[in-house]
Amino acid sequence: MNISQAKERFFEVYANIPFGFRGGIILVLDNEPITWQTARIEIQGNTKLGQRILEQLAILGILK
Repeated sequence: MNISQAKERFFEVYANIPFGFRGGIILVLDNEPITWQTARIEIQGNTKLGQRILEQLAILGILK
């Protein structure tokens, strides 16, 4: 899965996450918790952190 596909899949998954769960932690990078909301902001902003988040979510199988 390339970054573009991962990004598209992330937003499909994110759209189906109930609002109450979007503040939940989905992974930890560099000992820092990443929530769905944080991931969305970083991925939308096309940041390096957003790219790392996408890579890790794909590895974890969250973006299948």
